[in-house]
Amino acid sequence: MATIALCMWPMASEINGSLKLARTLTRHGHEVVYIGVPDCRPMVEKNGHRFVSILERWLPQGSLSGDKADYQRVRSNPAAQLLQGLAHKRAFEKLLRHLLTTRDNEVKRAIRSIDPQLFVVGAHTSHTSILGFIALRLGVRCAYLLQQMLIRDQRSREGVESTDQPRSSIRRRFSQALFESFNINYRKYYREFLDQSGAPAGLIDHSNTRFPLQVPILYPWPRPFELEEVRNDQLTYIEAGVDLKRCDGDFPWERLEEGKALVYCSFGDLLPQGLKATRALLDTVIESLRPLSGCQMVLSLGPFFREQEFSDVPSNVVLVRRAPQIALLEKASLMITHGGSSSVKECILTAVPMIVIPLGYETPEYAERVRRHRLGLACDPSILTERTLARMIKRVLADESIRKAVRGMQAAFRKWERETPSVRFLQAYLEADPVDWRAIASQSGGLAEGASPSLPASIQAPSRC
Repeated sequence: MATIALCMWPMASEINGSLKLARTLTRHGHEVVYIGVPDCRPMVEKNGHRFVSILERWLPQGSLSGDKADYQRVRSNPAAQLLQGLAHKRAFEKLLRHLLTTRDNEVKRAIRSIDPQLFVVGAHTSHTSILGFIALRLGVRCAYLLQQMLIRDQRSREGVESTDQPRSSIRRRFSQALFESFNINYRKYYREFLDQSGAPAGLIDHSNTRFPLQVPILYPWPRPFELEEVRNDQLTYIEAGVDLKRCDGDFPWERLEEGKALVYCSFGDLLPQGLKATRALLDTVIESLRPLSGCQMVLSLGPFFREQEFSDVPSNVVLVRRAPQIALLEKASLMITHGGSSSVKECILTAVPMIVIPLGYETPEYAERVRRHRLGLACDPSILTERTLARMIKRVLADESIRKAVRGMQAAFRKWERETPSVRFLQAYLEADPVDWRAIASQSGGLAEGASPSLPASIQAPSRC
């Protein structure tokens, strides 16, 4: 059996999406070791997996996932925001230069100590690809694990309006200038890293900032969730990758009342709509429960807000900064979500209907699939009101056809879980000539289908920097 290293960025959705794959591979006899920056350690070790820490001097514990209490101050001060962004950019560029120029750096030593036959890289950010280049340079074959849905250039979203917020020309230009000033020129570093790797030309693409390594892309979205018109062979479709046994933390269960339908709400850890708009959305959600005396809600505020900031909260609403999502979904009748990849899959596997309020990035894609498969409802945040949301909650809770559709999708996902296409594909990949990996899926048969990971012009991956 093989030793497989998983390299994820310290984001809850990225690590959570890899835990089931790690557990599945371990169950089939492989040794799985996580390698990453210190902020990944707590989530990985809490779930029982071995973790090898790297880059502690550059990215110490708390530097990427610490308390964001000062975020509001920085967000409200454009000058402070610009200076902070530039400082982060300079720090990362200094780190990249160190990894590029140091012959025997700590990443190389850590990979050699693990001695993996396969290095699986999370595709949430460009940072982890650099570590994949180092593994490739050491002769380790690689693969990507892509958690997010691919964004299509052209969409037809009946029932889901545009999520773009109107902004003045000046604000739009300022935001674009900020983005450009924070953006690292990864193409330059990719070229230098890949030119040193000695990899065959067919395994590298200097111009592809999302998938510069031309290696398999594991896509943990079972095909039954995909739309018919989006079927493609650029990805290796595998099981959902949700670990329903993961440890998420504690919760004050005594605050919930027996006999009331539980509505769970979380909008993730990012702020694609900005601090002010997100706060207004949270206020709308809270007020929507006030007239629904037969329901109760647990609202996970995320890292940017505190319970004390909200006054006159209805008695049937429980506010927390963090929540054990799996445990709550097992008791919930409905989830209100921004449509994050982990949340949508977890709702399906726990048979919980959804109200999706897409907030940006790839979330409109999830909203469309939830609506088309009748797994719940979707609504744009710009037209959402307290009364509208209250009506949607009552409608979903009363609609047996939605619950039936969710149970049907749950059964389809469970079938993929039993088939474990990830294991069959990776075992074949490890045994094959690395240059000929594109033929593996068709040879191995079953549900794992895939081909070249290079994306056609009609498909774009969501931008993350």
